[in-house]
Amino acid sequence: MDLTDILRAVKDGKIDLKTAEQQAIDLGFVSYSGIAKLDPHRKIRTGIIEAILADCKEPEDVVELARVMVAQSKRALITVSRKSILKS
Repeated sequence: MDLTDILRAVKDGKIDLKTAEQQAIDLGFVSYSGIAKLDPHRKIRTGIIEAILADCKEPEDVVELARVMVAQSKRALITVSRKSILKS
C-alpha cells in the first residue's frame, strides 16, 4: 500500500484518519530483527540519507542492515564504526 492507496481509503471511508496517519508513518520503514528500524525513503522526504549507527551493533548485523539499505535505496551510510566492522 502506498500513500495514494491510503488517501483513497480515507476518501472512500474505508479507514479513519488515525489509521491512515499510522499507515503513512510506517510507509517505507524496514524493521530488522528488532535491532534497527531503517528509513530507506528518508532522502526523499528530508534530503538527507539514512545513516546506520554501527558502534553498538554486531558486524554481521551492520552488513545485513547495509544490504537492506542498498536494496531499498541504492546506497548505505555507516557511521561510528569499529575496525572489526570495517573488516566485515
